[in-house]
Amino acid sequence: MAKKIKTKKIKKVKIKPKTRKPRVVKALSAYEAMDRADEIQMMNDIEGRIPTSPEALVYSFFDKQSGREVTGLAWRGTKEVWRELNKRKVTALTITDRIIVKQGPDYIDIGVYAKDLKRKVGAWGMARGYPKMKLKSGELVEDRFASAKAMSKAQRNALNQLFPAEKIAKMIQRWLKNGKSETLTPQLAAPKENKAGILFASDEDKAKIMRIALELGGKGERIDQFIQKKTGLLVDWKSMTKVQASKILFELMNLRAKK
Repeated sequence: MAKKIKTKKIKKVKIKPKTRKPRVVKALSAYEAMDRADEIQMMNDIEGRIPTSPEALVYSFFDKQSGREVTGLAWRGTKEVWRELNKRKVTALTITDRIIVKQGPDYIDIGVYAKDLKRKVGAWGMARGYPKMKLKSGELVEDRFASAKAMSKAQRNALNQLFPAEKIAKMIQRWLKNGKSETLTPQLAAPKENKAGILFASDEDKAKIMRIALELGGKGERIDQFIQKKTGLLVDWKSMTKVQASKILFELMNLRAKK
């Protein structure tokens, strides 16, 4: 008689599918956004690349906390201001040969001294470079242009301290009006949607509204009231939808065209 073979019961195990956690995208500050944009212009200079389109002279950046647009000179704009002020003999700015270089374990600090020979004033500009660059994957690679970029940033920081504030303000407004600016986004994530699927206005949309309103004579502190008075549309920066932003932009652009 054949023996019965005992078999073990196999337990069914439920395998839960792996779910990826959404990647958290860190919002950039105005300075960080402008500094990153400047690096692209600086690399064009360092490598002798000719940009496919004209580089911005001014950056604009919408600050969520204050509800105001922040503007600042781009690297190209800094050099253009330097050239124009010296040409008009308003200043006699020069980068001197006084340079400080300090090498750290994972960084390099560079200091540059700029001087205005006409007004007899000078200023140090400091910048830090990192020879190791972190990629999106987390991998560290060598940045062979770290020193050159830090040198350009140090020059930029020194010159910006010596530019006459009232002259800069007028030049920035002129370049904004002539479209020689670039709008930077404070957050790299896509525009947010709520549970109902309503698409909110992006920071770039809001920055464009702010810029056109300023061109039309609005004041930074009460820009929302100015827009409401001119367009008859309610302005709420926090809950503004894409559709609302489009309507406001349409009205403001019509007003600008009539001006």
